[in-house]
Amino acid sequence: MFNNSNFMNRITYHDFGLFETEALEVDFISLNIKRITSHQIRRLASYFQNIGFNSYQKQLDSNHSRKKINDKNNFYNQFEVYFIMKIPYQKEIIQLQFPGVSGKQFYKLKQQLTDAQNELKEANNYARQRVKKVIQEKEKEIKSIERERSKIDSDLSKKEKQLDILNKDNKKLKKQFKKIKNNLSEEENKNFELTQERNNYLVDLLEERKKTRSFTKKVMNY
Repeated sequence: MFNNSNFMNRITYHDFGLFETEALEVDFISLNIKRITSHQIRRLASYFQNIGFNSYQKQLDSNHSRKKINDKNNFYNQFEVYFIMKIPYQKEIIQLQFPGVSGKQFYKLKQQLTDAQNELKEANNYARQRVKKVIQEKEKEIKSIERERSKIDSDLSKKEKQLDILNKDNKKLKKQFKKIKNNLSEEENKNFELTQERNNYLVDLLEERKKTRSFTKKVMNY
């Protein structure tokens, strides 16, 4: 049964309900709809005219006379639909009648729409399953990358701590060397200076390695 709100949106076959029996042999179809305004009747008639059904109005089902609802009936339309305006004991109802081949055509169109809807539903289900699978695979990849990144961060952190310890030890050694130097002879001072230069070189090398690891960490975080 129609609601007036249906006419606020585009009319489709879906508004006429479902025919459950696919092998149904149709000779005549009649549909009861909630009484609608004259404007809405003309819109509904235009819809049927656009899909091949010329539309006519009859006051009673028993009447032989009929009249056009509007001037949009097309000579090339092969089918008909009748709007029965008065149904005995049902003042709030209008009846739509599709006689003979018109009923067969309306049923055929409805079945075609149902088949198309089922195919679309299957396609949507398949697409959703594919998307779900792709998302799950990507999530696994992301988790694997995060675990690897966490491991690298941990290793870099350990290396930085080791470098900090070496720097502290080197500072202590410098102080000790300076103290010792003051107590050495000139010849011994020269040897000491050479030793200190080598030590400074090692300290500089450690600093460079620390900077390189820091840069690597930044790149991995990016």
